[in-house]
Amino acid sequence: MKIDVISIRRLRNGGFLNQVTVRNPDTQHDRCYITAQSLQAFLARFETLGQMAEQFEFAAIHLARALDRREIETIPCEAGFVRA
Repeated sequence: MKIDVISIRRLRNGGFLNQVTVRNPDTQHDRCYITAQSLQAFLARFETLGQMAEQFEFAAIHLARALDRREIETIPCEAGFVRA
């Protein structure tokens, strides 16, 4: 996805990604994972800033500023915005 952990958490908290908790039978520790179905649905609908920057061979920060100048909207989440 080419985005940071904070953005993934914001998308999860905003309802764009679903998370499941799985217990390791050997250690009895819980691990949290984003479901493949929700990730595929998200990627079918949105493209992240990192993906766009890689596609255009452009630095992500410069692309973000260019998108801001053109007033391209970000995804609003409870804790902030995600550039996708």
